Amino acid sequence: MVRHRWALRAGVGVVLASVLPPLADGSTYLMAVHMLAHMLLIVGAAPLLAYGLVEMIDRPPRRLARWLGHPLLGLAAFNGVLLFWQMPRPVAAMAQYPAVHQLAHVSLLVSAICLWYPVVRPLGVPGSISRIGRIGYLLLAGVPPTIPGMILVLARRPLYAVYPGAFGLSALEDQQLAGLVLFGTAKLALVTGTLVAIWQLLTPPAEPPDDGDGGGRLPVDPPVAPAWLSRLDEPLPAEPPARVRVAAPTPGARDRPSAMGVPDSGRAGPALGRDGPARGSPRG
Repeated sequence: MVRHRWALRAGVGVVLASVLPPLADGSTYLMAVHMLAHMLLIVGAAPLLAYGLVEMIDRPPRRLARWLGHPLLGLAAFNGVLLFWQMPRPVAAMAQYPAVHQLAHVSLLVSAICLWYPVVRPLGVPGSISRIGRIGYLLLAGVPPTIPGMILVLARRPLYAVYPGAFGLSALEDQQLAGLVLFGTAKLALVTGTLVAIWQLLTPPAEPPDDGDGGGRLPVDPPVAPAWLSRLDEPLPAEPPARVRVAAPTPGARDRPSAMGVPDSGRAGPALGRDGPARGSPRG
């Protein structure tokens, strides 16, 4: 695709800008410029090259693609190479021997491509990780670069004798600035990649184009609504009829025939006192 080709060209351009003057000349005087050149390879050239190489690498039988697309390989290779080239002795060797410095550039670039390849690999191909997996992968990858960056920033004495300071910066100030470059650029690139992955995860899929008669394509069935949604359109059930409450008869009352010939259990007789009928009531 055209985008992959342009990404490949842009990645090669960033590589040339990192290894050629003026950054190549400044790397011999300041640790901060040296670190900036390395971070351009890691966060600038590597993702562009990884995206540009997808079209060529990710083809059947995809043996190389499955090997490069494994997340553990990217994390182990990148963090191991990065931590190694921040130690004082390898840094001194890079400053003294140009061939060692070029070896550092190549190893950092290749390990960074291994880091970014699982992120830029197309979804759905065998061995690719999901969008949620890519978010966790990038968050995990941002932890190890924090360690050497914070060590360089918080150190109270210079750690690299080959960089005594230049252009008005002391050795300690140059080292602290290099730590900020390492910490800041790595975090910025990885957080940006994480936000892009989250944005792709939350973006709804594109709807199929409306071609009128379909143009020979099969119709796309709409998504099936959940069962509970269809229950909302059903009519409400009818209320049950109200029950008629009948008063219960008084317990202990006598059943007497009423005027209609129906036993009257609610009518009480004359009140009787202790000595007989009440006063004023006729005797039997």
